[in-house]
Amino acid sequence: MAPPSAAEIGPASGPDVILEAKRPIESSPNPQASPDHEEHQYLDLIRDILENGEHRPDRTGTGTYSLFAPPQLRFALSRPSSQPNAEPTPILPLLTTKRVFLRAVIAELLWFVAGCTSSKPLSDQGIKIWDGNGSREYLDSVGLSHREEGDLGPVYGFQWRHFGAEYVDARTDYTGQGVDQLADIMDKLKNKPYDRRIILSAWNPADLTKMALPPCHMFAQFYVSFARPGDKQAAHAEGKRPKGILHCILYQRSCDMGLGVPFNIASYALLTHMLAHVCDLIPGTFTHTMGDAHVYLDHVDALKVQLEREPKDFPELEISRQKGGSIDGWDVGDFVVKGYNPHKGIAMKMSCFKNGEYAEAEMLYGHAIQKNSSSPILYTNRANARLKLGKYNAVIDDCIRSIEVSKDNLKAYYFLAQAQFELHHPNEALTSAITAYNLCASSHTATSNAFSIATYVLKCKKAKWDLRERDRLRRRNALLNELETKLEQDRNTDFSDIEERQRAGEFGDIGAKEEKDLVKKAFEDKITELRNIFAIADPTNMALREVPDYLIDTISFEIMHDPVITKTGQSYERATIVEHLKRNPTDPLSRTPLVVGELRQNVALKKACDDFWEQNSGWAYDW
Repeated sequence: MAPPSAAEIGPASGPDVILEAKRPIESSPNPQASPDHEEHQYLDLIRDILENGEHRPDRTGTGTYSLFAPPQLRFALSRPSSQPNAEPTPILPLLTTKRVFLRAVIAELLWFVAGCTSSKPLSDQGIKIWDGNGSREYLDSVGLSHREEGDLGPVYGFQWRHFGAEYVDARTDYTGQGVDQLADIMDKLKNKPYDRRIILSAWNPADLTKMALPPCHMFAQFYVSFARPGDKQAAHAEGKRPKGILHCILYQRSCDMGLGVPFNIASYALLTHMLAHVCDLIPGTFTHTMGDAHVYLDHVDALKVQLEREPKDFPELEISRQKGGSIDGWDVGDFVVKGYNPHKGIAMKMSCFKNGEYAEAEMLYGHAIQKNSSSPILYTNRANARLKLGKYNAVIDDCIRSIEVSKDNLKAYYFLAQAQFELHHPNEALTSAITAYNLCASSHTATSNAFSIATYVLKCKKAKWDLRERDRLRRRNALLNELETKLEQDRNTDFSDIEERQRAGEFGDIGAKEEKDLVKKAFEDKITELRNIFAIADPTNMALREVPDYLIDTISFEIMHDPVITKTGQSYERATIVEHLKRNPTDPLSRTPLVVGELRQNVALKKACDDFWEQNSGWAYDW
């Protein structure tokens, strides 16, 4: 039996909502969906994006076709039962034109509900969808190098169960901290079903920079409607007051139509079913509102195959738990999906960058640049791919072209610095890295790049210093060699003069030997004295010419004299942080609000700086 369309169920608004659906005229042992199957909404949107979408670069470095604010998708979550006076049968809008990884959908949803923020519990179940964003390389790349591998930060589950709590790490027990939004939702569904504030939000601006990935599906609202008086379809079997019908509407800011959206539809439909089950409500509808709905360039061919397929009936859902109870402690086995008979799966990759397919990403961006050569982001994203491929001269070309289009392009300068560094041009790399850092520090927009760029500036400065040191040593050795050669020449000239005087009869063999011994002794003394003078620059003393990282101010990148510490534990040179705060009252690295009055002298670091300056007061001023 085909499920009803959302239009047949009626609007999820007002007290007069009636849950009723038209029954299909006929059925078959192996039914195909009717032409008005709700899955066609999804397929039609895919077609619209492929035909009319704007080509846009993206964070992952792959490129997309995109539409903004497309028509909503709406799915029924139940259909009338074939049994008289029985409650409607729950159904799950699980797409059928390709197989959806249902076990992963359920496991991730329960992971959210549990408030978990580590990818490891999912990975241990064979669900690897969060492994990339929890990897050591990825966390380091977004400025979260202090986190242990797998710690995603205050992502979905944390916001659902502890909104507003101070995030520490994935191991901390947050019981009783923050707002438990799910508990609040269940209380209102049971006791205040007409409330217009039954909201679930994963979008917390204060926590965005702490997250491995900001939330894509970010805001849901729940709504309980009641059947009109006299309507029997949604009433209790006992003929008592009709049950409420639970509806959900989701706003999703970033919508990966190939991989993500089928997952998200099923996930929020399941969440609505769970809430309906524990609050003794009837599942009504799920409405999906999208912001940036996009198709990745490397998903186009696979989606064209999917568009050729006809949808099949959505499966029924049975929850094998007693109604009521808690939303906690559920298991994957509590969900029984019946009648899911999808078409074969279609392989769709995560973005090329996430898969490490940098050559393919480079090619895709090359095609995109041919179509739109005025987009600076296209050049920087291709530069990023080329960095991974070690094509450093090509990276420089892309970055320069990007800067020509957008002169304040932070990423272009950052990638440019990395390419110049790899080509052993530390002076140019330092200039580019400092430009990137200044653009980052002057921005009022929170960014996870500040720490990474600051670290790279220091790396470039040290490389520049090492280059100067190598040049100084080369010149030192050349000068020493030149002076020793001059002394040897003077000695040899004196020997020749003695031999000439011996031949002239001024003295015999014994006298000549005594004269030569005196010259030799004077030569050896001068060589010893010369080498002692140069010994202060010998490699054995070079350790004194290295600067520990903790002594360096991460704004000016100079050795500190008067270090102060912020409330986040970061130390800066007093003069430079005060000047920075006049322009932008935020910590340059953590991006948290900061004012001058919150600065405190770092006494221990001040002592270390003073000792260093006392021991290295000469050369350190040139560092």
